Amino acid sequence: MSRIGKKNLNSNHGQKIKRNHPIKWRVLEALIRQGKQGLTGDEGGSGNYGFKTRYLNTYVSQLHKSHGITIDRQTERKDHIDAEPYTRYWIADDSLEAAIKMANYQRIRRGEKAPFSEVAL
Repeated sequence: MSRIGKKNLNSNHGQKIKRNHPIKWRVLEALIRQGKQGLTGDEGGSGNYGFKTRYLNTYVSQLHKSHGITIDRQTERKDHIDAEPYTRYWIADDSLEAAIKMANYQRIRRGEKAPFSEVAL
């Protein structure tokens, strides 16, 4: 069967796709805002930060591997005996300055104001 004259509707050949900023930048901003209190999957997915955190550990790993931002973590249990344990994440003290710079850089690239400063935190 010839493909001549048929248009592939799934092809974006030659077109630039405009994408929303990756979720990892939203995760980074949420971690900066939360400070030492940290962030869990439940808190990020509650609508406060605008991302689903089913794979929060993946975004945390991406931030560390790709950008060298160290994010500390601690496994905790909820009050119920049969509740699943969960992990709380927060930015390590020695990576906070780099995290703020990266978040501001990404916000400026998106045409937004850079709201974070070390003084404010």
